[in-house]
Amino acid sequence: MLTWKQDILVILFALSLPLLYHRRRTARDKLPPGPKPLPFIGDIVHVHSYGKPIIILNSYKAVYDLMESRSSIYSDRPHLIMLMELMGFPGTAFQPYSNLWRKHRSLYHKQMNQIAVQNYHPSQMAAAIDFLKMLLEDPKDYIQHIRRSAANLSLSIAYGRDLIHRFDQYLDLSEQVSGNFVRAVRPGEFLVESFPILKYVPLWFPGANFRRWAKMAHDKMQDAWNIPFRDVKEQMAKGNVPPSFVANSLVELGRSDESDFEVGAVKSVAGGIFAAGADTTTAALSWFFLAMTLFPDCQIKAQEELDRVIGRNRIPQFSDRPFLPYIDGLVKEVFRWFPVAPSVILIAFTSIITDHRKILHDPEVYPDPMSFIPERFLPDKDGNVPRDPTVSGVFGFGRRICAGRHLAEGFVWIMAVSVLSLFDIRPATDSDGKPIDVRYAMEPLPGFFCHPQRFPCVITPRSPEVVQLLNQVQF
Repeated sequence: MLTWKQDILVILFALSLPLLYHRRRTARDKLPPGPKPLPFIGDIVHVHSYGKPIIILNSYKAVYDLMESRSSIYSDRPHLIMLMELMGFPGTAFQPYSNLWRKHRSLYHKQMNQIAVQNYHPSQMAAAIDFLKMLLEDPKDYIQHIRRSAANLSLSIAYGRDLIHRFDQYLDLSEQVSGNFVRAVRPGEFLVESFPILKYVPLWFPGANFRRWAKMAHDKMQDAWNIPFRDVKEQMAKGNVPPSFVANSLVELGRSDESDFEVGAVKSVAGGIFAAGADTTTAALSWFFLAMTLFPDCQIKAQEELDRVIGRNRIPQFSDRPFLPYIDGLVKEVFRWFPVAPSVILIAFTSIITDHRKILHDPEVYPDPMSFIPERFLPDKDGNVPRDPTVSGVFGFGRRICAGRHLAEGFVWIMAVSVLSLFDIRPATDSDGKPIDVRYAMEPLPGFFCHPQRFPCVITPRSPEVVQLLNQVQF
């Protein structure tokens, strides 16, 4: 016999069946004609999940034909009821293709285009130096140091370094929001995505735990977006506010009323910079440390280039980048080896997923794809190089390509080159003195972003002068 809770679920399910049938029929009718698709065969895979059609693009050609050549059509996002309606997510990533999304992108482009990001080089250098000092003091906790440095950078860019005294409060909010976001977008996590009628269940209703969780997540998200934004506004009212995305944008607008469409967009974009930047950068740099642990020959070659070009008497700068081609290839290989973020767009009721990893592991383009080979991005005897992963997959495609990609790629570069210049990364050893095999870490952790499993490594200064070098640098 069914319980009263099960009775209610059955009734809600029955009421939602006509809507589900209509949506599925409409989606199927809009799919391109052709033979019944076979799963996991060819460049384009068509499957169903919870009655919703999903198309997976497995080749660069398929992605380019749809998401680049026809980007005006394939630029929407799936409408996630939990994230967008119940939690009220204001960020850019899952905004539909609309005037609001276009405003967000315009703000990003103005402040973070390839030229404008050079204004953030001092902030990126400062975050890198902070990380190196933490690494020197406590090398075993390097993952947490990466996360803290990436969040520090995101804070300084979005809201300014003068708010660093409230960093721990902001970081706590950001991490809670990030965790809630990951749960909200996890496929199959919430029944409301398959049965939208459940969103009308009141908070007080027995068994409505998902609604109460959504209310909590909504309130945390509002705090994360509102508190630092209003702190900047308060600083601006007092004068002498340092440059930041928020301050620069509000000065340009000449107003700060949050009910204003453009001011509200500035607040949403700033929250997205702080909330999203730390997780993706942490993932990429974690893969860097794993690669250096597993492929010591690559580390040796990179350090030989550094010693030849820069020496050991100073810390690398962004201006050194054109003279360090091997390290440039190494950073590209970090991004290609394990791309950190998925990409999902929408047409009608069909989700379209680009399989970044398959595209960037195509053996015809990148031979021996699971090996870490920075040399693949150096010109061959005919001057040819394979597709640059930072512009062909890692950061997405088409109009939905990551707006902060220049900033993220630059920060990973300065962090990697700084670490290689000052430190050695070696495998940890067991009680018998044998190197610990950490290849297991190449199996990514479950989650929205692609992180390696935790693994031990030994990080030591390359010379006694490292301490002196770090103490000399001021930002």
